Amino acid sequence: MKKIKNSTVIYCFCALSILIMLFIIFTAPNKFIADERDFVPNIKTLAQYGFSLAFLNNIKGQSPGPLYQYVYIIVGYFVDLTPKNMRLVNFFFLLGDIYLLKTLIKSNVKKHALLISLLILSIPMTWGISCTAATEAPTFFFSLLSLLLLKQSLKEENYRSFIFAALGGLCAGTAIIGRSPFLMVLPSALVLYFIPNRKAYISIFLFFSMLFPGIVFYTWKGLVPPDVQTIQSGYQIGYLLLAIAYFCIVTLIIYPEFFKIRKQNYYISIFIVIASFLANVLYMNVRWLPVNGLFRTLNIIPKSMQTNIYYIFPSIIFGFCYVFAISLYKHVTKGKQTMWDMFLLTTTVLIMLTTVKSSAHFASKYILQSYIFFLIYISADIRINKYLVLRMCIGTLIGILSISSVFIIHNKFY
Repeated sequence: MKKIKNSTVIYCFCALSILIMLFIIFTAPNKFIADERDFVPNIKTLAQYGFSLAFLNNIKGQSPGPLYQYVYIIVGYFVDLTPKNMRLVNFFFLLGDIYLLKTLIKSNVKKHALLISLLILSIPMTWGISCTAATEAPTFFFSLLSLLLLKQSLKEENYRSFIFAALGGLCAGTAIIGRSPFLMVLPSALVLYFIPNRKAYISIFLFFSMLFPGIVFYTWKGLVPPDVQTIQSGYQIGYLLLAIAYFCIVTLIIYPEFFKIRKQNYYISIFIVIASFLANVLYMNVRWLPVNGLFRTLNIIPKSMQTNIYYIFPSIIFGFCYVFAISLYKHVTKGKQTMWDMFLLTTTVLIMLTTVKSSAHFASKYILQSYIFFLIYISADIRINKYLVLRMCIGTLIGILSISSVFIIHNKFY
């Protein structure tokens, strides 16, 4: 019997995942849940004030910019803005993301560009974003489109490059008014000035990328609407540590070889975990558990372990952070980086750093904002084998269980 290729198994698994995602969307409670309830009312505000500065000043109860409302008010001309229809729009944005990822990755890998782009389905956070009417989906699409147009502008030296750079900048600006962390694309793009004879195109990209955010942020006199500026003040270093931990977990699913470092570093990380656990129990008293809602829904943690397990995971975060820092240093200094690689990696790190300003609350889905850049960066190194298939199954299962538990909890208690 002919052996089935790993790539064939992955394609079949991803097709099944997409069908399951559609099933979840169609069977989910037809009511707005969680963050959806914060953003939908502002669609009515946009309908009241139109595309005006008055609308920007009257946005209430949301930190992200107005892109969400701009997208869905247009969608509303064609279909009713029911929870199901709005979630379907985000699903189609996901399909668009996969296509753009494939196109961007194609220049890095000789084959399997589509397969690698489909790995986004095995990231648990993807399910929470694509199965709900969340704000991230349109933002990811415009961010990836801006990358594609920027890269196209750098390929050749003619009048079309100016057009691609300008359009790429407008798409980047559109992404920024969707989620402000994408501002970090702009300082990261300065790295591209080291590419010979391309400074004019990069300057045009940066100029046009600041047009939309300039209008929005000047009107707000800040990066968030006036209504929430006091809530979003201050810094939360703990959120950055959480972001790194979740980033590491996702990387273990997609590309565990990233953590291929000397054994001594893992011994040090174990010592850090033990020391921080003792300090946590004795002094800090920090309690945290990833996907806590899922564990509560399934009720699978024995009562005898419930106290200690909430102390252990914050300690593990410190070990993750050390391993991540060493691994990142190894990749930066490996000597095979192009300016485009450095741009992607710098953007990844800077967007992750913005989580320290998520002072209102932290959500694991924020990691995907930086990971879409990282996935392109590591695409050439990802190994297609049976172990990747297994890891994809684990990541996808976590994603399915997580979003299902969210719908179950909100349907039962809200």
